[in-house]
Amino acid sequence: MVRYIHQWLMANESAECKMDKTLLDLTDAQPDDVVMTLLRVAPSCDRAAMSMWMMIMSTPKTVEEVQQILLDVLGNWPEYSTCTSDGDKRGVFDLAVLECMDLSGCSDSIMNVLSRHLRSQRTETRRQVLRALLLLRDDPSLTQRMWTLTKSFVELLQESDSDVIRMTIFLLSYLFLDKDTPIPSPIALTLAEVLLPLFDNDDSQVQLLSMFVFRTLMSFVVEEGRKPLKRPVCQSLVPLFFHCQDENLLVAEASRTTLLRAAQFLKKRSRVFSLRFM
Repeated sequence: MVRYIHQWLMANESAECKMDKTLLDLTDAQPDDVVMTLLRVAPSCDRAAMSMWMMIMSTPKTVEEVQQILLDVLGNWPEYSTCTSDGDKRGVFDLAVLECMDLSGCSDSIMNVLSRHLRSQRTETRRQVLRALLLLRDDPSLTQRMWTLTKSFVELLQESDSDVIRMTIFLLSYLFLDKDTPIPSPIALTLAEVLLPLFDNDDSQVQLLSMFVFRTLMSFVVEEGRKPLKRPVCQSLVPLFFHCQDENLLVAEASRTTLLRAAQFLKKRSRVFSLRFM
C-alpha cells in the first residue's frame, strides 16, 4: 500500500492531501512496515516521499514512534535489514530522510552516527554522510557539533574522489562563513597544508572555496598560531600568483584577494605593491 501511495503521489502532484488519512492510518497500525517500505521505495527522498514523511512527522499520533524507528535505523546504518509485509528484505541505505526529522531532541545521536561513518572505508558511505551533513548544516543544534568533525574533514580533503572533496570543502566554507572566534593553531596549520593542493583543483568551485577558507584561517588563527602558519602561507604565494591570470575570472579575482591577504599576513608590504601591475 505504501508503494501504491508513493506511485500515486508521483503521478498526481496537485492532490497530495487525498492520501493523508490512509497513510496515517497505515502508519498508526504498522509503523515499522511503513517506515522501512518508504525508505526502500524512495532512498533519495523524492518529492512524493518528502510529502509522505512530512505528513507522518507532523502528526502527534505517529511522529514519536516513527522517529524512534528512524533512529534505530540510523544507529545500524548503512545496512539495516527488516522484512516488510511485501517480503522485501533489502538493507536500507539512506540518509535523505533526515531533512524531514525534528532533530532538536536527537542531534547527539545523529551526529554520533554520522561522525562514525564519516571514517568508513567505503567511498559511497562517506558521500552519503557528507550529503546528510549538507542537509543539516542550517540546524543550530548541529552546527556546533560539526566543528568536532574538523579532523575528519581534513582527512577527506586528501582523498582522490572529487565528490567527497567538493562536499567537504563546501561544508568547511559554510562553517567558516560565520567564524568570528579564534581558530586553534593545530587545526589552522593542518588545514592550511591540505588546502594548498586544492588551489590547482580541476573544479573551479573547489578552488574558490579552498581560497576562501585559507583567507579565513589567516584572519582568525590564534596569535600563537601565526608563526607556524607562515610556512604554508609562504608556500601559497607562487600558486596564487599564477592563478591571478587564470582564465576563470572568479578564480583570478579570488587568487588576487588571497594573495594580498597572504602578503599582509606575512607583513611584506613590498609584495602588495608589486601586485599593482596585475
